[in-house]
Amino acid sequence: NKDLGGHARRVGQFSLLLAKKHAGILPEDYPIVEAAGQLHDIGLIGLPEALVTKSVPEMNGDEKKGYYAHPQRGETILNQVDLLRPVAKIIRMHHEQVNGRGFPDGLNEKQIPIAAAVVGAASIYDHLVHHRKIQLELIPEQLQQYRGYLFSSEIIDLLLEINLEQMQAEAKRTYLEVDIDALQAGMILADDIRMRTGAFVMGAETSIDLAIIEKLKRYHESGNISSSIFIKK
Repeated sequence: NKDLGGHARRVGQFSLLLAKKHAGILPEDYPIVEAAGQLHDIGLIGLPEALVTKSVPEMNGDEKKGYYAHPQRGETILNQVDLLRPVAKIIRMHHEQVNGRGFPDGLNEKQIPIAAAVVGAASIYDHLVHHRKIQLELIPEQLQQYRGYLFSSEIIDLLLEINLEQMQAEAKRTYLEVDIDALQAGMILADDIRMRTGAFVMGAETSIDLAIIEKLKRYHESGNISSSIFIKK
């Protein structure tokens, strides 16, 4: 599942970011937390894709049973590798909630390891941004609803801090619109270039050289792309 793969990569990266901000996680444990983020949904492997893409309220009884078992399945899979046992423990608990109503064990706030809370929070944040497509400006309102319910106030405050940093970074990401004839070697594409048909030509982050400039000019002269290119400042 492509979405699940992207989610896993992003949650691994975000778990590491969150861990580095949390005073309760030691630097030597960062790789474990990052790996747990990447592998947190490994227990979903083998379940029907139709189930994986559903929200819990949409699931029937058997589907819910299969879904609620995925943290334990993930733990079982990873426990087969000695080096991954610390990761397996975190994965079992990433759906626990501070109010004691999580699964599979119904742990309360004091029983949930910080690493498991971090991975769970990273997964929820990614779900809000990438699955529900909630704008960063509206994320804080959603996160406040989880305070003392899904996550501790400490975890929520860290998520709010990171969300603000993401908003600030996005605001600084200003692009320049440059005519093809004004392109210079060394410029960096800020956005993908596509033909008028939608076909992909060149990806964002490409460093422009003289050969690329000539190529883009040919595409423009043949009427395939517009004369304006977005580059990074």
